[in-house]
Amino acid sequence: MTDPESADAPQGGAKQNAPNPTLARRMLLDRLRKIVRRSPLSPEEIARKVGLDPSTINRWLNGRKKHLRPHDVRGLLVACGLGLDDPTVEELVALAERAGRPGVLGVTQPWMEKLRFDFYVGLEADAVHLVDYEIAIVPGLLQTPAYAEAVIRATEGDISHQDLASRIMVRLKRQALLKCPNEPLRLTAIIDENVLRRGPADRFIMRTQLEYLVGVAQWPNVDVLVIPYRVGLHVGVETGAFVLMEFAGDDAGPVAYSETPTQAVYVEDVEGVGRYRTVTERLLGCALGCTESLDMIGQAAETLRDDE
Repeated sequence: MTDPESADAPQGGAKQNAPNPTLARRMLLDRLRKIVRRSPLSPEEIARKVGLDPSTINRWLNGRKKHLRPHDVRGLLVACGLGLDDPTVEELVALAERAGRPGVLGVTQPWMEKLRFDFYVGLEADAVHLVDYEIAIVPGLLQTPAYAEAVIRATEGDISHQDLASRIMVRLKRQALLKCPNEPLRLTAIIDENVLRRGPADRFIMRTQLEYLVGVAQWPNVDVLVIPYRVGLHVGVETGAFVLMEFAGDDAGPVAYSETPTQAVYVEDVEGVGRYRTVTERLLGCALGCTESLDMIGQAAETLRDDE
């Protein structure tokens, strides 16, 4: 799965005691907060232009108001200096109309594509547990810089040195979630054996990546589990790569994420997430245990060492 990322990704944990947000609402609030933060006006000046108390605006942006009406969003954006004919106004008003209806959010329109990477990385930063199933590449949170570069070059084709360096830097910053001293992100990485067998043409890059996997899989918050070839066909062959995110408390439900070459798909409704959980259970049933998985990864690394 292509790894979504952006140098302008939001940070921070989920808001406590806020209404359970839909994905569209999360995306809307994230974008509004950025616009307000970048406005030359102070929050108090923005509130005066809207004709409301600053505390009301703060409740909007902190997610305390369950439903942001389209005209509320339009008024806030105009107060921040955007014209009514600004495409951003139309875009976010459309998100406000979509917010409040849980289900499947497909990021397909060009204007939503701009938010896609920021939004994914923001969700990832808020999560407490990720299940990442990959059928072809090492999960982004576990990639070495050299392996990440090889993957980006292979998937993106012609990419500038500046964009390449930025993508690698953001990927490495994301990995810091696994190393937080207080509450590190828990990661369950389920990978097909194919991930171990197909890698960059440079065998040294692949070997060092596999050796890194062996090391990080021994962290208390990381599990790396391999589905061996001998299992044959399994449910993941049909579903493809996906990420299942779990969040703390009752303020945000779980989210499943997958993507195709043309869109990113976020699933948050109970039935849809339930299906991904069932798939995850079936994948775990196919995978080797932690010790056996580490042995297989280590053996694959040794094979590459012998061939160098």
